Amino acid sequence: MLYTPKSTCDFLSEDNFDEEFTILENQLSLYRQSGFLNCHDGVKLNYKYYLNKNATKNVVIVHGLSEFIRKYHEMIYFYLNNNCNVFIYEQRYHGYSDRPILNYDLIHVDSFDDYVKDLSTFIDTVVKAKNDLPICLFSHSMGGAIVGLYLQQNPTTIDKAIFCAPMICPTMQNVPRIIMRNYAKSYAKKTSWDTPFKYSHTFNPNVKVEESNDLSEKRFLMNLSSRILDDHNKCSAFSNKWIYEATFLQSKLIKK
Repeated sequence: MLYTPKSTCDFLSEDNFDEEFTILENQLSLYRQSGFLNCHDGVKLNYKYYLNKNATKNVVIVHGLSEFIRKYHEMIYFYLNNNCNVFIYEQRYHGYSDRPILNYDLIHVDSFDDYVKDLSTFIDTVVKAKNDLPICLFSHSMGGAIVGLYLQQNPTTIDKAIFCAPMICPTMQNVPRIIMRNYAKSYAKKTSWDTPFKYSHTFNPNVKVEESNDLSEKRFLMNLSSRILDDHNKCSAFSNKWIYEATFLQSKLIKK
């Protein structure tokens, strides 16, 4: 079923957020199409998409570290009402995508190139298969790093890209990247590359909005409840290999 955009659309109000968000999700469910994408190494990624009756472009949402699709429902709704088809997938070890190591709290990757290949496969296999409209990317945090690496390899595929707080120069608690890299490598020798990094944090269901950077308490609580109620959304601790790979991002993304 094709979505028909509303004549006017704004983001949800803070005062009536819970009620409006429930209505929004019920509407989205009528137009949602889902699938699993087979990646280059056999990992399967969970994805959703929404097709628009008046679409002028495709928007692909590339989420950040420890995020999941439900967190973007309000944004999906906003793009749909601005004449866009919307495509979104969950990164490996996130949401309902594959976890080769069954630990709902762990975020692991052998190489950030795997993330880039995942995005490339998603665009080529799912997005382009639907139409030949211009493709725009919205990326947040880790997703911004992935999109930056993707654009280096595919400079003509995408028409526009939005980088929201991209993870290009991670500060890593003010510890120099070379020290963090060597520590992760050393710690991996004692444990393994795919075990949680010593100083990463597991999911905390008792975190308060004051401890976050969120400006909307209602959205913060919605996100937190989504993680408390669904184990698939609880990923938080990153592996030794993930932090090791992340230390190379600045040199890779800024050199060109």
